[in-house]
Amino acid sequence: MLLLLFIFLLFLLLYH
Repeated sequence: MLLLLFIFLLFLLLYH
C-alpha cells in the first residue's frame, strides 16, 4: 500500500 510506504518513509525521517 502507498500509505504504508509513506508512513514508513516518514518514520525513517523522524528516526533520523
